[in-house]
Amino acid sequence: SGQLCAIAPTGGWGYSFYSGPAWDNLLFEVPYQLYLFRGETEAIREHYDAMRRYWDYCRTAYDEDGIVDFGLGDWASVEQDRITPRAVTSTGYYHSFAVRLAKFSEILGRDAEAHTYREQSRRIRAGFSRCFLGKPGSCADDSMTALATPVFFGMAEPEAVSALVEHLVQK
Repeated sequence: SGQLCAIAPTGGWGYSFYSGPAWDNLLFEVPYQLYLFRGETEAIREHYDAMRRYWDYCRTAYDEDGIVDFGLGDWASVEQDRITPRAVTSTGYYHSFAVRLAKFSEILGRDAEAHTYREQSRRIRAGFSRCFLGKPGSCADDSMTALATPVFFGMAEPEAVSALVEHLVQK
């Protein structure tokens, strides 16, 4: 199915509740870091199909705006009275997967797939903006994680970034 277990090794448990984009990010992050800092593409080649399967798995859980809402999310917030909506962080990671898959596709010479993932990243970004970015400097419940997510994942327009960062610094 492309789904990953949250705990390895697993005897068949650790799926569904625990797994999710924030925790499954390692599948994308390690190959990206190896490429970024060492120029290595072997991990991208080796795990590209698994990344695509995981991307497709996430698509089974997204809505018409490209919002993904499963997994643990930011369950250990420093703001005791707030837990950022899981859909904010999960969608942030899902967007990053699209961006990374576009880059990985380019590296592997799969230009049509790169184009598809770039288009998907734009769609997710627009959906995130519609669903979570309200008045300037605001995102979802305005928790620190919610404010940081669109900045970190590049989902806020440049003119919105400074207001989000200012609100985050104030917190």
